[in-house]
Parts: sequence; structure tokens; C-alpha cells
Amino acid sequence: MVAVLFLVGQGLEKPEIVDQLLDIENVPNRPSYEMASDAPLVLWDCIFPDESSGGKDSLDWIYAGDAKMVPSLSTKSDGRFGLRGVVDELWTQWRHAKIDEVLTGSLLDLALSQGDRSGLGRGGFRDPANMGTRSQKIFDGRDTGRMVGDYVPVLDKPKLITMEEQNAKWRIRKGVKLQASGEKLSVDS
Repeated sequence: MVAVLFLVGQGLEKPEIVDQLLDIENVPNRPSYEMASDAPLVLWDCIFPDESSGGKDSLDWIYAGDAKMVPSLSTKSDGRFGLRGVVDELWTQWRHAKIDEVLTGSLLDLALSQGDRSGLGRGGFRDPANMGTRSQKIFDGRDTGRMVGDYVPVLDKPKLITMEEQNAKWRIRKGVKLQASGEKLSVDS
């Protein structure tokens, strides 16, 4: 889903592609497209609802720095696993990222301000006559884009086999292995 949304955001696909792909009657086999990078995905919170309490969280979470965590801490591990350790680690990561951002932003400003800037009008190509032969760059959540040659729309890509076909192949393969060992494959597997 995220990979398709990146393609929509880059103007390579129309927003309607999401509805088309979710319509399994018209598109029963998922097209074979690259998955988006998981690098920018972060799980911020997690709740395990308890149906008997109206959907409130059923787990009694313990957070760094909570009073109920204090008895389990020793002087050795308090700084490392307590609130101070978490904040120190996050501060270190933030500081590194901020320094990288400031330095890279300044370098980018400098690079864009130099020269006659005619390359920007040509899209960075050396020879304007060859602009149509350059590969398409796709951004999928990684730090850099990847070159893919001529872009092929999602619905025109080769299709994967359906989940039912995949399970049938597994059953056949597993059945052959089990027959050789004398066991039987149950209908449920």
C-alpha cells in the first residue's frame, strides 16, 4: 500500500489506483511491484483492547521513569534503562540527525547557488537532446531514489499468483514430502 502511495505522490500513478487494487474481483492477482522501504515506518503506540472494558488497553504498561519501575532498578541499570537512559539515547540520536540536517542543508544551498544554474533548467542532464532516454527515478521511502528504466504502470506489471494458488502449491509440495516419509497431509494444513 505504501509503495503505491509513493507512486501516486510522485505523479506516476493516479489516486484511483488504490481503489482499483483493492477491488479483488477486477484485480485478483497483485501486480509485482517493489515494496516500499520500511526505514521511515515507526510504531509509536500499541493497544491491546479488552472487549469487557469497552475497548480500553488490557495491558498494564510500564514506562521508563514510572514509579512502579523504581523497585526493579539497581544503581547499575537505572541510568541505562530508566528515564534518564532513554532520554540520553534519544538526545544523542536527535543531535546527530540535527547536525547532519544543518550541514547537508547548507551544502545543498551552496551547490544550488553556484554556477549559472542552467543545469537546473535542463533537469540536470548533460545534453538536452538525450533527456528522453534517461531512466525514471523512483522514491520508495529510502534515503535515495532508485533508477528503474522506463516506468511501467502498476496494473501493467506482471501479476503474482493468488493466495489460493500459492497455498495449493504449498499443499502439493508438502504432501509429496509427507508421502515420502509415510505421513498423511491433513485437509486443514
